[in-house]
Amino acid sequence: MPLNNKQKLAICCNIKKPTVVVSGPGTGKTKVLTERALFLINKQHIDPKNIQLLAFTNSAADEIQTRIEAKLPELNSQISSTFHKWTIFLLQKGIQKKYKNFRIIQRKQEEELLTFALKKFAPTSSVKPIDFINLISNSITSETNIKSLFSKKYPKIINELHQVYKEYERLKIQKKLWNLYDPILLTLKHVKDSSFAKKVVKRFPFILLDEAQDLTAVQWEILHNLSNRGAIIFCVGDPAQAIFGFAGANVSWFNSFQNKFKQAQFFEIIKNYRSTQEIVNLSNWIRKLIDKPNYKVEAYNSKGSLPIMMQFEKLINVAEWMTKDIIMRLTQRPSENIAIICRNKYELAIIDKQLIKSDISSLKYEITLTTVHKAKGGAWDCCYVIDPRFESKYDNERTLEICLLYVAITRAKKNLIICLSDNDNVPYQNKRNGELYLLDELPGRLCEFKNT
Repeated sequence: MPLNNKQKLAICCNIKKPTVVVSGPGTGKTKVLTERALFLINKQHIDPKNIQLLAFTNSAADEIQTRIEAKLPELNSQISSTFHKWTIFLLQKGIQKKYKNFRIIQRKQEEELLTFALKKFAPTSSVKPIDFINLISNSITSETNIKSLFSKKYPKIINELHQVYKEYERLKIQKKLWNLYDPILLTLKHVKDSSFAKKVVKRFPFILLDEAQDLTAVQWEILHNLSNRGAIIFCVGDPAQAIFGFAGANVSWFNSFQNKFKQAQFFEIIKNYRSTQEIVNLSNWIRKLIDKPNYKVEAYNSKGSLPIMMQFEKLINVAEWMTKDIIMRLTQRPSENIAIICRNKYELAIIDKQLIKSDISSLKYEITLTTVHKAKGGAWDCCYVIDPRFESKYDNERTLEICLLYVAITRAKKNLIICLSDNDNVPYQNKRNGELYLLDELPGRLCEFKNT
C-alpha cells in the first residue's frame, strides 16, 4: 500500500524539530515510524548508528527492525529496541560503563533479599516479600514516595519498613543487581548530568518512539532532558488508546508534547486501512468521548455489515451461544480468523472451558482468546468483545473504560459482535446520578441489536 499524503507529510517533515504524530487504529503507526527511519537514512544520509527506535514491547521492536532490514538488507546495526533495553545499553555499553557487571534480578532472588531484610529489621511484621515488591512497583508506577505508601498501608511500622527498603537497596548494589525499574531510574539520574546527556545525544541524535502514549513520566523526563541537549524526538501514538496507566503510563506528556518540546511539529494520520466503514463509524462515535472531537478516522475499506449487539444474563450464556456462532461462522468462512476479547483472564477461562467442551479446537481453526491489553496491536477478521460487567469486580475512571472499549472494538476488520450484559451496573469511579455505562449508550443507528 503506497503512503498517503498525511503519512508523507509526517515522514518527510523537518528533521531538526521535535515531532508528535497522532495516529489512530489501523492508520499505519508502525509504517510511519519505519518510513521515517528510512527517510533519515536514505534521504537525509543519517548514519543508522545515530538513530534509535524505541517500541513498547520486544515483539514490536523486532517487527520494526525486521521491516527496516527488509528495505535495507545491508543494515548491520540494531536500531530498534524497547526503552528498557536501551537504558541498559546506555548504562553498560553505550555511555556509562560503570554498571557493566549489573544484571536484572530474578523474582526468587529478589524475594530472598527481602526475606533477609525483613527478618533483620521487621521480624515481627506480617509483611511478606511479595507485598514489599508490590509496594516498590506501586511507588514507581504511581510516582509516589515509598515512605508515603508505608504510612498508608503499615502506619505502625513505617520506620522498620524504611530500614528494610534501605537494606534491600544496599544488597542489590552489593550483589550488582537491578530490579526492572532501576535501569530507567538510573538513566534519568545520569541524563540530568550534562556530560552524560551530551554523550547520549552525540551517539543518538535521532530518537523515534512507537506507542508514545504508553511512556511513563520517568521515560518522558529522560527524553525531555535529551531534547534540551539537542536530541530530535519523533513520536507516534494515540491518546485514545492509552490503557496502560496501571503500569505507570502518563498520557498527559503525549497530549502536551507541543508545550513541553520547543518548536514541536504536529501531524495527524487518519486513514484507517483495517476496518470497514461501519466499524470505523462506531469507533469514531466512541472516540469523540475521549479526546478532541475534531480527530476523526476515515475508512479506506468499503462498507460491510453493522456491528452486532447481543444481550445475555450470564457469561456462561455468552460462551454457549458464542461457541455455536463460531462453529457456524467458520463452517461458512474457514479462513476467517477470530478473536474473543475480554477484560481479564478469569473471563477468558470461562469461555475457554466452553470452547474445549464443544471440542471446537479439534476443528483446527484460528481462534484467539485475549485480554484487551494483550490484544492491542492485533487485528482479526471477526471480534467478539465481551462486556466487562459479567465478571469484573472493579471500577475504573470513565475515560479509561472508554479507551478500553475503543481499543477492543478497533481490533475488528470485518465483523464485530459485542456481547452485552443485562446488568445495568455502571462501573465508573465517581459516577454521576443517572449516568449510563458506555455500552448502554451506543446509538442504534451504529449497531444492529439482535436477540439470542
